[in-house]
Amino acid sequence: MNCTQCQAEFDGLLDGQLDVQRDALLRQHLADCSDCAAAWRDYKGAWTAFASVPEIEPPSNFVARVMNQVDRVERETPARSWFFPLRWRWVAPATVALMLFAASMGVWMSTQRDADPTVNPELAANLPVVQHLELLGDFDIIANLDRIAPVPEHDPIEEMMRALWNS
Repeated sequence: MNCTQCQAEFDGLLDGQLDVQRDALLRQHLADCSDCAAAWRDYKGAWTAFASVPEIEPPSNFVARVMNQVDRVERETPARSWFFPLRWRWVAPATVALMLFAASMGVWMSTQRDADPTVNPELAANLPVVQHLELLGDFDIIANLDRIAPVPEHDPIEEMMRALWNS
């Protein structure tokens, strides 16, 4: 048993709650280790001192006096809401921020609506491949891609598969 384990068992030794084997190990360590023996004397002496102090009874009117003081303090302290000062301090800046955000979103959306609707050449080159993916055929926009780009005479997926197979 080391010193840390020994000193952790002081409560059990003081209360007599240790089993016989553990108690014997602890007492053997206390006999061999002067540091733990001194710590045990201090620990036991402190609890003996606490136990020897007589219990003090409060006066019979103690609770009534304390409650009267609590009532007096509550009556003298004005009721203040913590929310009231904060409420008006942030209304104007928050309103201005929301209005600026709404205006900037309106301007941005109007520029996006008026943007040039031409198709990106890279996207147009890949439209036939995307058109033939069965997974995406359920979406109306993708199902109607043939209106944007003509249907090729050859199957690009089949060409890709042949190229992969031959490489």
